[in-house]
Amino acid sequence: MALLVFGVAFVVGNRLVGWATDRFGPVAVQAVGLAGLLAPAAAAVAAVALGAVVLTRRVDRTAVMVGPA
Repeated sequence: MALLVFGVAFVVGNRLVGWATDRFGPVAVQAVGLAGLLAPAAAAVAAVALGAVVLTRRVDRTAVMVGPA
C-alpha cells in the first residue's frame, strides 16, 4: 500500500513539475524548490533564536528577583 501511495505521489509530482517548468520556466521551478529546501532551516534558526531570547529574559528576571547576595 505504501508503495502504491509513493508511486502515485511520484507520478503526480513529476507531472506537476513538468507543467510548472513549461508554464514558468526551469529557473522559477528551481527557485521554488530551493526555497522549499531552505525554509525548514530558516525556521529552525528562528526557533533557536526565539528560545535564546526567552531563556535570556527568564534568567534576567530571576537575577532581579533574587537581588544581590
